Amino acid sequence: MMEINFSPFPVLKSGRLTLREITSADVDAVFALRSDPDTMRYIPRPLAKNLKMH
Repeated sequence: MMEINFSPFPVLKSGRLTLREITSADVDAVFALRSDPDTMRYIPRPLAKNLKMH
């Protein structure tokens, strides 16, 4: 079985996109996505209602 090691978390870049680890600085952007019914329509998770983390 293949092992995946994300320590350190990789940063993947292309001409238009950067994929990186989510940080606490991203909380407002992630909340905006997770609380939007259109965005979450096909993702089987409840809508975020506040910034409180579980």
